This record gives sequence, C-alpha cells and structure tokens, in this order.
Amino acid sequence: MQIMAFNSEKMNQEELWARTMLVERPQPAVYKVRHTLLEITGNHRIRLISRGDPDATYSDSQHITFATIALIAGAHLTAEQGAGHNHIGHVMDAWNDTPDGVGLLPAAVEEAGIAAQHASLAAKDPSNLDSMKRHTAHVLHAVDPTQIENGPGKGYGVKQGAEGAAKHIQAAANTDGASDAIKTHATHVATSARNTVARADEIVALAKKIAMATSASAASSLVAELNTLAQQLLPGTDANGDGRTGWQEGEGGLEVATTHANIMKKAEGLP
Repeated sequence: MQIMAFNSEKMNQEELWARTMLVERPQPAVYKVRHTLLEITGNHRIRLISRGDPDATYSDSQHITFATIALIAGAHLTAEQGAGHNHIGHVMDAWNDTPDGVGLLPAAVEEAGIAAQHASLAAKDPSNLDSMKRHTAHVLHAVDPTQIENGPGKGYGVKQGAEGAAKHIQAAANTDGASDAIKTHATHVATSARNTVARADEIVALAKKIAMATSASAASSLVAELNTLAQQLLPGTDANGDGRTGWQEGEGGLEVATTHANIMKKAEGLP
C-alpha cells in the first residue's frame, strides 16, 4: 500500500482525532486495531480515529499499531485486487475445463477460427448439397459441440468460451475496489463476448435448417448467411456503418474482446 499523504483533524472536545491517510487504492472496510478505529472508505482515504494529540511523539507500541493498520489495509487491498486478477486470468490465461487448460477467450478464438474455415468451405460450392451439409455440421461442432457429437472442433465451442469469458470478466469488474481500467474494459470485453454468443446462437439455428434442407437451392442462401456470421465471430462487424468495428452491442467480436482484455492486463501490470 502506498501512502500518498497524511493529515489530522480534531473531531470533538473529548480529544478524539481523525487522522486521514491518502492511499493508492483502498477498499471499503472498517477495522479495530488496539484502541484505534481504521475506516477504509474506498475513496482513496484511510481514516484512523483515536484519542490523543496527533502531533505527539509516538511510542514504539503506537508505531507498531500504525504499522499494523497499514499492513491490514494493504492485505485487504491485495486480497481484493487478487480476486479480480484471478478472474482476468480465467478469461485470458487458464481455465480448468478448456482444451489444454487455456483461458476462456483463447479457447473461443481457436474454435471460431475452425468455424470460419469450415463455413467458407460450406459456401464454396452452392450447388453441392452434401458438401454444404457436411461443412455446416463441422461449423456447428466448433460453435456448439453440445449440438453434435463429432467434428473438427476442439470439443469446447465458441459459445461456451465466449459465455465464460463474459461471466468471468464481469466478475472481475464486480470485485470490491476494482480499478477504473477493469470496470471500463470489462464492459468492452463482456459486450463483445456476448455479441459472439448471439452470433453463435444464430449459427446454430441456421445449421439446423441447413441439415433439414432437401435441395441445394434451398440450402445455399442459408449457407451464405451462416458463412457471413461465422466470418464475424473473430473480427465482429461495423454494424452502424461508421467505418470501424467497436466493442458495442452488435459490433465487436472475439478479437475486439481480446484487444480490450490485453489493455486491461497491461493497466493492471499483469503479464
């Protein structure tokens, strides 16, 4: 915990003083240390409420008391900060049920690449119904393997990875005392991830219709639509026509989510 400033004020005639330390980023909490009340307001202030002259020379025991207060405050900060960072790690670095234990977002990205590749193959020959159905099934497996047992995907699915990324990045933002960087970029990551989930759901619905098609002419337009959505899984799309793909609803994809997650990691000093 970095102490930035320290001042004192007399609260009443009973010699009750409030000493305020400005710190780097405390969390809301109240502690009782010996005869001193420590209140961490969550607004960059720690208030030390105790009796006695704030300008008096402190004994060793009093210095220990204040050192203990600082230690507790720092431990509180570290624990809360660590919880948020853990959730960021789940999104970007490692999660317990992904292929090879990678982060939720990288797992979704890998599956999205497979889905986009096979969507292109499905759309390559609009006169070949069997080819369209075969590659559409491959897309489906990469997007949501709960819908089909076998395919070229990793068995995790774009949808599951993106849903998990949105959940954990929002959990990081909801941690007590989350930094402004986490709160801001978590919204960007979560929105882009949810955009991807919505596209995945549309792809699943189209894949089911294609599987039921009885002619190439009936399937081809559906395959074209599926291919468009599959190609948006990674980059997203410029939905509002302003010349750029942002993180906003209906726009950002997994690449946008990854960009903002990396900005967040850098701001937090994470590797």
